[in-house]
Amino acid sequence: MEFLFGWIRLNQPRELTPELHAILERALASLPPAGPLRREVCRIMEGHPFSGDRIQQWPEIYRNLREDEDLLLEQLYREASTMPRRVWHNPRLRRFQRCRKNELALDRIQAEVEASWDLYSKRLVLESEVTAESKACHRVLVEGLAAWMEAIQLARADSDAPEAVERAAEGNRLLLSVQLFSQASPG
Repeated sequence: MEFLFGWIRLNQPRELTPELHAILERALASLPPAGPLRREVCRIMEGHPFSGDRIQQWPEIYRNLREDEDLLLEQLYREASTMPRRVWHNPRLRRFQRCRKNELALDRIQAEVEASWDLYSKRLVLESEVTAESKACHRVLVEGLAAWMEAIQLARADSDAPEAVERAAEGNRLLLSVQLFSQASPG
């Protein structure tokens, strides 16, 4: 993105040229799959008129979008790391600790984690729902589910490995931080 912003500052484009089109195409790879800046870039690449003054503001718009997501990620990670044990030490984690030597129990826990992912991943997300909050929550949710899957793999490899319980606990904290954030958010 910095290359695009630097090029815009130097060239101050007022119309779509082949060079600008190529640069915008390259920039699309760095942008989130949805959002206001991506929409503007796509509209310009489709040949719609644009304001040179408006694209001069892109660096600030982009930084503000990134800052919101980064701040939310920090908040979610902080909440996960400071969450009281009574909150994250739930029945699934206790069952994992108790039964991690039992393949059948690990299969059931893995099925629960995979079912959670399946349910989440099948949810239709409208473009208007893609926000800094939804992207941050998605990232933390994916990390939480991945931590659980890693915990299960570690337990299968060595049922006495303390890392297995640590990863499961980390997964719980991450998932619960998203759940609590979602419950506290309006709408």
